[in-house]
Amino acid sequence: MTDNKDSISKIAKSRLSLQQILDKNETKSGDIKKLLLPKVEGNVEVLPKGNAAKQIIDETTVSKNDKAIPDIIAGRYKIERILGVGGMAIVYKAYDNLAAHFKHPFPYVALKMFKEEFAGYTDASYLLFSEYALLQALNHPHIIKTYQFDMDKEYKRVFMTLELLKGSTLDQWLMENPLGGDFKKIKPMLIELIDTISYSHQHHIIHGDLKPSNIMLTQAGCILFDYGLGQAVIGELTSLPKISRKRFNAWTPKYAAPELLEDIDLTMKTDVFAVCCIIYELLTGKNPYYIDKKTKYSLKPIKPVSLPKKVWRALACGLSVNPEQRTISAEEIKEALQVKSFSFFRLAKLR
Repeated sequence: MTDNKDSISKIAKSRLSLQQILDKNETKSGDIKKLLLPKVEGNVEVLPKGNAAKQIIDETTVSKNDKAIPDIIAGRYKIERILGVGGMAIVYKAYDNLAAHFKHPFPYVALKMFKEEFAGYTDASYLLFSEYALLQALNHPHIIKTYQFDMDKEYKRVFMTLELLKGSTLDQWLMENPLGGDFKKIKPMLIELIDTISYSHQHHIIHGDLKPSNIMLTQAGCILFDYGLGQAVIGELTSLPKISRKRFNAWTPKYAAPELLEDIDLTMKTDVFAVCCIIYELLTGKNPYYIDKKTKYSLKPIKPVSLPKKVWRALACGLSVNPEQRTISAEEIKEALQVKSFSFFRLAKLR
């Protein structure tokens, strides 16, 4: 594992302002290779949990966090309050005046844009469009829906609108269930979660930042969101801009596959590792490896008490530190969670 602190420090000092290029709208998608951004621990994080979170979200006004943002975006969306913030992006609850005019029963959306300090980075605008394009290619009941990608011409900021989710994030559930949950009780939730990853991979799209704070528990079940670090591995969408992981620590350490720390590119195996970490945490309340940055990957996960041995074989395979031994797919993990028994050949494959 490598220590990226020195390189990140140099990158932060050498940030390149592209405001003039943005104004002229002359940047090509290839400029994304020049992306020089400071380190963040993810893309969009949910604010503090519980009652404290509600108080912060309710009392925090837009002007305190992004003074330049207007009340109305693109002549249509009225900004009401902040839903979530992170190192790069900010998400607002917005009232869609056009939808309201035509009597839509719920004229609200989530509106996502990059923070003011990144507004001048044309590359950041292309990254946001990449997330929009990836989500447009996915149509799954447990993956957030995106509506529109647009630009406020006067404000000169791009944004996208998504469905407004109601519920709590999975990390909030973990705080309320510090010992995790019984396998039989939370099995439906686990299947919904792994099904979204399997579906995404079947469409050749990697999420890239799987973690509990990017999963919402709603009345409709688990909803996966934030494909901001995602990328396609096959097809036309592979040409979309993406972050250079050699220059930018974009992953969340607790759920990052070990090979990512060696500057190896994203693969479906990195998603498998992350989702297996999440499943393990939902069953035990603990991350399978993570204690701190120095001792990560030094321990061997122990089978969760409530987990059947046959299912554990599948989960343990997905948790393999060595990517060459991580031979199981998201679809195979879903099958392991669903069926009561494996064939002899399936068990042999997972050993």
